Amino acid sequence: MVRMLLAGALASALTFQAVALRAESVDADPIDPADATEIVETLLGIAPQRHANPLAAMQGWGGLYARTRDAALAGDDTARRLWFLIAFAAEARGDAALNQSFADDLYPAYRADPQGFLDSLAEAPWLAATVCDRLAAHFGSGDRPATGVSEFLASAEPGLAAALPEPATQACLSALKPE
Repeated sequence: MVRMLLAGALASALTFQAVALRAESVDADPIDPADATEIVETLLGIAPQRHANPLAAMQGWGGLYARTRDAALAGDDTARRLWFLIAFAAEARGDAALNQSFADDLYPAYRADPQGFLDSLAEAPWLAATVCDRLAAHFGSGDRPATGVSEFLASAEPGLAAALPEPATQACLSALKPE
């Protein structure tokens, strides 16, 4: 019961913040409160209430990832921040499939709009370690060679340092540095 109340309170807070952030855009639609609730429930380890069974929950989580990714890639800053939060949830829950999806998708998203990417990360600097870890996972993942992370790090470091607070910059750089 306490977990359900906590999930409701956190979902309400997240929904309020997301709606407020989106209201800054003239033509933006509010975030679906059910999406916000699902993110919080997932972070808390609660089966999302909006899905009838575990298979539907798994498919719904994948659909939420795809919707936020697509909106983020289209330049929606709020969606990008939510996408980063989903990366955090995937890492916290040990979701191997979503972690791999982030390893595949974050680097191209960064390359497509580095300033937008960094601006969104600056709004939630506590996500820097997770996001940068998933950026680093791009190198050597799948059929990609492990080379290139040092070059990426050298080119990205000035932007990271300019956009993020010092602790977030250091967390990001630590996650990106090859071992």
